[in-house]
Amino acid sequence: TSLHRKNSKKSILLSRQTVSVAQSAIIAESPKASRYVGTWLICCSGLVVGSVVLGGITRLTKSGLSMVDWHLFKEFPPLSREAWVLEFEKYKQFPEFKQNNPDMTLEEFKWIWHMEYGHRMWGRLVGAAFLLPSIYFWRKNWLSGPMKKRVAIFGSLILGQGLLGWYMVKSGLVDKPEPDGVARVSQYRLAAHLGMAFILYSLMLWSGLNLLLPPQKVEITKSLVKFRRFAHGTKGLIFLTAFSGKLNLLQ
Repeated sequence: TSLHRKNSKKSILLSRQTVSVAQSAIIAESPKASRYVGTWLICCSGLVVGSVVLGGITRLTKSGLSMVDWHLFKEFPPLSREAWVLEFEKYKQFPEFKQNNPDMTLEEFKWIWHMEYGHRMWGRLVGAAFLLPSIYFWRKNWLSGPMKKRVAIFGSLILGQGLLGWYMVKSGLVDKPEPDGVARVSQYRLAAHLGMAFILYSLMLWSGLNLLLPPQKVEITKSLVKFRRFAHGTKGLIFLTAFSGKLNLLQ
């Protein structure tokens, strides 16, 4: 009968879908997929560390406010002296030049500009190194269901980092009274920017190690529980120290 045929077609379709899902799960859990995805995530976490280091250098050299605008795809260094002069003139319109660097020369400006430019380009490198392989792994079904959710979260955090970075810089481009007369970015936005980087690094590293070194079943003892608490507590204190340091650090 027609009803029987319809039910048979539905059963075949469901069976095919079940087989397809099962095959995808097998591929995602294969040693090869785990090795490649795990290595990729650890490499991305290393790039995040590099971004934090460059950000610290940029801050120590007081270069973070040298670029007074932000474009996602159109940020290129000036290619002529006239272009550099124009860029320098834009910088002169903002508080950092007026309050901190009124005697700065064009050559000095070029140096701090390149420092900030390098930091921004490294951030784009992190985004590209994450996005392109993630698309490839997703299409190859090398990502399990839970890992797909993590990858989506990582991508959102990377995008959020870029937006938060510019939001932080904008706070230093506004004329506002400072007790010491020094132009600086908001320490709260700076702390949030650093904190998000730490979270991204930790999650990527943890996810990568989970794939390369799958958890082993061990006996849960009191010593192991104490060690876990100690490790998590130490990690929390390190994060709190770095976060609170940014809240109190003056530029």
